[in-house]
Amino acid sequence: ITLAWALTRIIQHIINGEINRYFKFRKLMNSVNKLNNHVIICGFGRNGQQAARTLGLHNHQFVVIEKRHELVPKMGEEHNHVLFIHGDATDDDVLKKAGIDRASALISSLPVDADNVFIVLSARSLNNKIRIISRASEQSSAQKLKKAGADHVIMPDRIGGTHMATLVSKPDVIEFIDYISGEEGESIH
Repeated sequence: ITLAWALTRIIQHIINGEINRYFKFRKLMNSVNKLNNHVIICGFGRNGQQAARTLGLHNHQFVVIEKRHELVPKMGEEHNHVLFIHGDATDDDVLKKAGIDRASALISSLPVDADNVFIVLSARSLNNKIRIISRASEQSSAQKLKKAGADHVIMPDRIGGTHMATLVSKPDVIEFIDYISGEEGESIH
C-alpha cells in the first residue's frame, strides 16, 4: 500500500508538472498568435533587454526569443508581462512561432555576428516586408548584414564611444537629444 501510494504521488506530481507546462505553453502561443504588427527581439542580453524596456515604454507589442535555457525561468519571473519563446532564433520554425509573417520589425541583438547574419537572411526570406535592425560588433560584419537584408545595423561599442566623446565636445546638444529620445522623452514626442 505504501509503495502504491508513493508511486501514485510521484506520477501525480509528474503529470501535474507536464499539464501545467503544456497549458502555459498553449497560453503563450495563443498570446503570440493574437499579435499583429509586433516586434520580435532575438536575444535577451543587455541590448535585447534595453530594446524590450524601450518598446514597453512606448507601448509596442513584442515577443522575445531566447536560446539560453537557464535564463528563461528567470526572465519569466523578472519580466512577467513579456512574451518569451525558448529557442534558437536562427531556426525558421522558431521565427514562425514568434509570428514573423505578421511582425512589423525584428531586432537581432545576439553577440555573435554570424548568428545575426543568419537570422537576417532567414527573416528576410520569411517576410520580405519586415523591418530588420541588427547588432554588429565588427565593421566588416555590418556590411555583410546590410547585404543579407538588414535595414539598419547598429554597432553598440561605436555608438557608445561616439556618444561619450560628443558629451565632452558638445554636452548641451547631446543632453538635449538624450532627453527627447530617452525614456522620459515620451511626453515631448
